[in-house]
Amino acid sequence: MRPLLLCALALSAVGPLGASFELQVEPAQPLVEFGGSLRLRLKSTCGDPKGFGNVETSLRKQLLPAPAGERLVELLNVTQWNSTVLGYYSCGQQRKVLPIKLLVYRPLEPPVLEPVPALAVGQRHELACVVMDAAPLRRLRVRLRLGGALVLSADFEGQRQDEPGTVRVAQAVLVQRGHHGANVTCEAELDLGPQGPRFSAAAAPQELEVYDFPEDPELEPHLYLEPGETLPVSCRVGDVFPAPRFRLLVANRSLPVSLSGDGLRATAQLSREQPGEVELLCAVSVGPMERRTEAAVHVFRFPSPQLEVPSAVVAGTEVGGGCTLPPGHPPELRLRIRSGARVLAGWAPAPLRFPVPAREEDDGAELSCEAQVPGSGRAPKSSGSVRLNVTAPPRMDDGSCPPQQNWTEGQDEALRCWAWGNPRPLLQCTRAGAPFPAGEPLRAARGHAGTYRCSATNRLGTAVRSVRVSVSYHDPDLVLLVLAPVLAATVLLGGALAYGAYYRQKKIRRYRLRQRQQRMRMEPPPAPAPAPQRCSEEAAAAALNGSAREARP
Repeated sequence: MRPLLLCALALSAVGPLGASFELQVEPAQPLVEFGGSLRLRLKSTCGDPKGFGNVETSLRKQLLPAPAGERLVELLNVTQWNSTVLGYYSCGQQRKVLPIKLLVYRPLEPPVLEPVPALAVGQRHELACVVMDAAPLRRLRVRLRLGGALVLSADFEGQRQDEPGTVRVAQAVLVQRGHHGANVTCEAELDLGPQGPRFSAAAAPQELEVYDFPEDPELEPHLYLEPGETLPVSCRVGDVFPAPRFRLLVANRSLPVSLSGDGLRATAQLSREQPGEVELLCAVSVGPMERRTEAAVHVFRFPSPQLEVPSAVVAGTEVGGGCTLPPGHPPELRLRIRSGARVLAGWAPAPLRFPVPAREEDDGAELSCEAQVPGSGRAPKSSGSVRLNVTAPPRMDDGSCPPQQNWTEGQDEALRCWAWGNPRPLLQCTRAGAPFPAGEPLRAARGHAGTYRCSATNRLGTAVRSVRVSVSYHDPDLVLLVLAPVLAATVLLGGALAYGAYYRQKKIRRYRLRQRQQRMRMEPPPAPAPAPQRCSEEAAAAALNGSAREARP
């Protein structure tokens, strides 16, 4: 019995031929690098020891030792991008076939950033990155950054091809000054997860060069100097970025320059020995951009003007003067005449004729003639000043010597009289032939009234004026002097009598009120009334006051 039972159990464990079984492959998602090898393990639940499995493919392969119920196949030199192999297993009368899709990849090559030139502020530029021969593209992601900030992230999930491909990603940016010196970077990532590795690569960064140079340099278009003279010349730019680089050249010869504190102005010392015209060039570079401005340098001999005016002028006469330049002077020169801050004749070509001021107040004025090339920016060259001498005879009028003057007796008064003239006139005043000082204060008296004769004299003549002086006075009023003290005493006496009467009546009223109050306190209280009424303190006070009024005489 026992041997038969064991045989039955053995048959039941093996199962009938042709029973169903399961087949699977490891790894579930086979990954292989292009040109590499891959091991596939077929695992079945077949209990038949004669079961057999393998992989059908055009690729080179080899079988490796494996446990019962398994087959281990190594695919060699996988070079087909779109590759699907068939795994099969035969168990008794059953055969199962399992398609196996191979995911063939290629490790990432470093992405390449397209070269970025120097960029002007305000320019819109496209940053671009290229990733070559990436596979599979659907697992690729590319990120573009500017100064660490993400400007673009692109993936290619819609790409179903298995073959490697080249992708280009780009993003336009508006260039700003803050982008100067920032790095442009590109990162690529090939994610083969969850079963496979993750590859990443980065392009060599590029540093942005940004510049801002909107306008040409500023330079005076015409410069004027004399032979042997040293003239500072300046060239400047506006708000540029980054710092500008200056070159100043005369006749293709560079001049040493010095920069201002803000670096926006360059100054050089210009000197020429011979007359003529040369070109001054200012070249400024900002970033890769250079702008130029040219100026004409006029080198000529600058003569001093010669002023011609009379040595003496009589006020009120018409006299002319002039200013000239030596022969051979540059025709661009212009002349003008000044008297202090006042311009007597404006810029005009030489020779310049002008009227000499002939007013008395112009005496001592300093005249000068200036020469200049208009618009050159150079200080005018002066002839030197000439002091004007204007003479005038004596002159008096109602303002300087009023003909009628009123004085007040007892006040400090003075005879008001003075004269104009150059040289300064000598002023003398007399009364009845006797000298009298003019302009000196004295105590006015009735005897000063009368007519005075004043004369002003210099070497050009004499002026005479008559002045009448009136002295006003007042005699004292004796009646008013006597009545004023009597009236004041009467007012004071009447006031004192009125106040005394008022004070006496006030004291009598107070005395009688006190007497009345004492009698009321000494009288017996009245009998109580059948219906007593409450009397307020105010009513009592009113009754008391009323009694006091009755007692008043």
